[in-house]
Formats: sequence, C-alpha cells, structure tokens
Amino acid sequence: MPTQLEIIHAWDELADDWDDMAAGSAKGFFRLLQEHIPLQSDMIVLDFGCGTGLIADLLRHRVKHVVAVDVSPVMVEILEEKMQAQEWENVQVFHALLGDHDDEETQQILKEYEGQIDLIIASSVLGFVTPETVGTTMEVLGRLLKPGGSFCHTDPPQMEQRNHFTRQKAEIYYKKGGLEIVSTSVENLDLGQGQSCNVFLGIARKPF
Repeated sequence: MPTQLEIIHAWDELADDWDDMAAGSAKGFFRLLQEHIPLQSDMIVLDFGCGTGLIADLLRHRVKHVVAVDVSPVMVEILEEKMQAQEWENVQVFHALLGDHDDEETQQILKEYEGQIDLIIASSVLGFVTPETVGTTMEVLGRLLKPGGSFCHTDPPQMEQRNHFTRQKAEIYYKKGGLEIVSTSVENLDLGQGQSCNVFLGIARKPF
C-alpha cells in the first residue's frame, strides 16, 4: 500500500486532467446514487474525496448544501477556481485529511458540521484510505452524520482490483464509524460512450 504522501502526490498529478478522465464515472455514480437514495432539497451532503468537484457540481442543483472534502491540494485548488468562476453559492470545500485528528481543516469541519450531515458519498475513495487511518477516518465520518443519516460509497468489487470490497470488508469499515449496514451489491456503472464497469455499492446508516 502506498504511503499517504505518495497517494496525495498521485492525485495531484492527475488533477489537471481529472475532469476529462472522470466525467463519465461521476455521472454514472450520480445516477446510481439517485436510484438508491432519494435526494431532498433540504439535505446537507458531504462529498468525501470530491476531487475537482464533478459530483459536487451535480449535487448542488438538487440539495441545500454540499461540503466537499479532498486530500489533494491541487484538486481542491481547481475546484475553488470553478466555484469562484461559476458562482457556486451552496458548496464549501475543505482541503483535509480526515484520518488525522490534528488536521486543522478536519477540526473545522467537525466544528461546523458534526451531527448535521444528511448524506455522505464516497466515489472510489475508501480503497485509497491507508490502513493506519481507516479507523480515524471512519470515526470522523460517523461523527459528521446526523442520526438516521446515510453513507453511500462505490469501490472496486471483489477480485477486480487489489483494494477490492466485499460485504464483510464494508461492514468492518462501517462499524469503525458507528454505522449499520443497509445494503451491498455489485452494480453496473455507466461510464458513457457505451462503456461501463462493475462497482461495489455499499450503503450504511447512522442509527438513531
């Protein structure tokens, strides 16, 4: 498993081309999300691993507020430029490492949003969380969700990549965040232009 710094550097390197590379998968994730979790106009949604804001851009038209979080400073910079140029009024972005309790941005997110988030989404993100920070990352995500709030993620399914997800693995992650499993499945993700791939889709909920 790469180190945290190596992972951050890798995402920084992809940032300039990310909109072209990931536009199809972002739209596909958004379609899957809407099929499984109804989006409401009064929702506050946290986009964990937001990248350059492709999914946040789709979400902001459907919900009250989007909290976008990413570990890559270059990704965040690109998103901030979009937000300013296009006047995204209901999106707030943080450059934060949620697995580090001493991270100032993480502390700011908790101060502003602990127990207030209706939905957390993570599109192909959990597999890149380093093993040593999985517990603290999931703990923070769990603290941010309000009771009854949902957590929805996609990751590689079993045997397709090294960091693949199974129901058993997902349940371990959810428990670290104080979440209860709702459902897991392998879904077809439409990438556009006639292309698709299989993804593990997991949904969990914070108990009341």
